[in-house]
Amino acid sequence: MDWIKIVLIFLLGLFGLILIATYLARKKRIKNFRKKLEKGLNNGWEFEKFVAELFKKCGYKVTTTKGTHDFGADIIVQKRGSMVVLQAKYLSSTPSTTALDEALAAAMIYGATEIGLVTNTQLSDSLKEYARKIEETTFIKKVILIGRKELERVMNGERLI
Repeated sequence: MDWIKIVLIFLLGLFGLILIATYLARKKRIKNFRKKLEKGLNNGWEFEKFVAELFKKCGYKVTTTKGTHDFGADIIVQKRGSMVVLQAKYLSSTPSTTALDEALAAAMIYGATEIGLVTNTQLSDSLKEYARKIEETTFIKKVILIGRKELERVMNGERLI
């Protein structure tokens, strides 16, 4: 009977160590991403690579387009059998609705039913309203908006897509 207790204690300790190691690795990953974002990225292409890497680290299958002739898709994310076309906008001001128009056009070409916008800035109320209109009036089932606050949540491991 004593050996059963010893094995159970060992297994609980091992499980605890695995949980701690996972937590510390995630915390380090988040710190590195936050550092990269705070340090500043030089241009939109660096931001696209940053966002793609972030979603890969969150466990998604990610494809980046080549930048030109991408039909409005900067990043394509595969999730649970569906595809999300993302526009990544690294701006000094709030993105316009044009970014969602570009993603919508790309969704038609790539056959996606979900689109999104990821930006380093805040999201305007008019952009949020436009996203709701797209969901109500087009073939798009879901519009995902990820602004500065939501980007922080993704860096903390939250799955917003």
